[in-house]
Amino acid sequence: MPQRNTIHLTFVPFEYWKNPLSEFKIVQSDKALPEGSSFFLVWHDELKEEPDLVKVIEHNFPSIPANKLLTCNINLAFPNGNTQTFSVAPIMGKLMPIGPALNVLFNIDISQSKDRFSPFNRYSSSIKTYIFIIKLIFELLYRGCFIPTILQKEQNIYDGKWKLILKTPLDHNRFTTIISNCPWHSHNLPINFIQTDKNSYETDGLWHPSFIFSNFMDKVGDYLIREEIKKAKFRTFEDFYRPEFQKEKSRDEALKWDYKFIKSLLEVDYDYQIAEFYESIIPSVIQNWVQTAQAITFNKGFTISLELRFPDTSEGEWTLALWILIQDSGKKIPIKKFMDSTSPEKKKVLTFFEDEAKFIEYLLRALGTAANIFSPIKKNLAGAIPNRISLQTSEVMQFLKYPRYLLVQSGFNVDLPDVFNQGGKQRLSARLVIKKGKASSKASSSGLPSLFELNSLISFKWEATLEGKSLSEEDFLALIKSENSLVNIGNDWVLLDQQDLDDLKTVFDEGSEHSSLMRPSGEISYMEALKLGLSKNLQLREGGTKYEVIIEGDLEEIINRIQFIDSFEEIPVPKTFNGTLRPYQQTALTWMSNMCSFNFGVCLADDMGLGKTIQVIAYLLHRKNTYP
Repeated sequence: MPQRNTIHLTFVPFEYWKNPLSEFKIVQSDKALPEGSSFFLVWHDELKEEPDLVKVIEHNFPSIPANKLLTCNINLAFPNGNTQTFSVAPIMGKLMPIGPALNVLFNIDISQSKDRFSPFNRYSSSIKTYIFIIKLIFELLYRGCFIPTILQKEQNIYDGKWKLILKTPLDHNRFTTIISNCPWHSHNLPINFIQTDKNSYETDGLWHPSFIFSNFMDKVGDYLIREEIKKAKFRTFEDFYRPEFQKEKSRDEALKWDYKFIKSLLEVDYDYQIAEFYESIIPSVIQNWVQTAQAITFNKGFTISLELRFPDTSEGEWTLALWILIQDSGKKIPIKKFMDSTSPEKKKVLTFFEDEAKFIEYLLRALGTAANIFSPIKKNLAGAIPNRISLQTSEVMQFLKYPRYLLVQSGFNVDLPDVFNQGGKQRLSARLVIKKGKASSKASSSGLPSLFELNSLISFKWEATLEGKSLSEEDFLALIKSENSLVNIGNDWVLLDQQDLDDLKTVFDEGSEHSSLMRPSGEISYMEALKLGLSKNLQLREGGTKYEVIIEGDLEEIINRIQFIDSFEEIPVPKTFNGTLRPYQQTALTWMSNMCSFNFGVCLADDMGLGKTIQVIAYLLHRKNTYP
């Protein structure tokens, strides 16, 4: 049997195993992981049979019932003798839940770690790595080294999170020491998947340990803090925000932003939702505050700034410029120029390091972290560090989704054009304009003095607006056919709200129940136009955006008359009617005459014997006398 200390431990975050190329699969077909969950993978690079792996796990961790752990297959990266790439291959392993693993690993004694005969040294380097990280996590929690932050889930919906921070130089040194001494087994998740043949892949990099360990620390820190708060039952929150609890139950009023934010930090399934316009700035304020707190944590006199710049032409490439941002002066220096210079700013920064080699190592590690967060950076770091990185529009879209937030949380400064700030998305909307069209040749004359016949065709046209400004039909069609929400209109780059774009694409969805309206312009029946005009808005799909309906021309007059009817015009009994109408029959005559004047159909639903026939006769005589 292979040596027991060759068992390995790898933290697998949700962000990796949800990727289809990871080929993650639980062997027990009736089991599934909760959405968003992460886990430890316990594996062995030689053992292929589950019973053998169970024995090794039980020997290393006697308190863990290894036979009850879920078994899975998943792709990991392995050295292949090539210094440029790693092989990607499936491995069989056991899933160890984070909670129980924390308890087991934290209680392993490391006091005799320098003694090679110590029980501690029977563990592999990957297990030792996570033991040291977990002990660092508990120390940080004990000292209160954590802050609240907020992460965007989707449009106007955020997650409150607890984030661990390294406050002292000793904390930072411990963390960097763990990173510099960790084995590849502890973070061998492929950064990408390069297909070499039909069924084989390789990768040109691993998830950087600084990124995966920070991810692990934040997930564990958030989990433990919430557990402690749950145990304490945090009565102070309920007492202080009692009025907000009542509002939330009644749903009568908007909730305070601070109540929603704190509650999102206390409850796992509670999202911070932006309900009022003034709240839209809150996430940015919180994130900026978090960045300031982290700047104190990694205080080296400078930070790295990434500045996104527009392309010179609509078809050109975007640029991500790399700067050294001096903290005390705010001065920005191109990163390559800074490294090659002997400027006073550089001399000052070097005082934070033992020597220039340590500074370069620190800088390269930071860029490595950035490259793991946003992979296009990696392809530009193969040679000398560049001053700028070229990006395609699709890569800019990727950058604007999540990487820019992760970079800020990791201590980087990110500068974006104004159009992308404060949420950055410009509102794209549309309205349906309806006006008089040509009458159908099949229309039959009713004799009424109405402006339209039942078979009249009414013209309609969709008009798009961007931030309230009308767009040409050409620009509108180009927008809804675009695959990206980042588009160039009139030589201006615009970041659209993806939901707005998706909703407008339904204008051309032939499967919609409003199929007659699923084109930029056309004609609809008089009755359909009338219904749309009276409703004043149109919803193309259930739960979708409501679009404004604008009525122009003669039809507007009819709709206004209908909307502002206070009472029907009284219709007298025709003199040619030989009989007497009762009061309710007189009311029916008035109602039928007025409804038919708008070309509406009518239905008399009186009980049998109440005189529906004579009501109709009276109406027909009124029509004959009025429209001979």
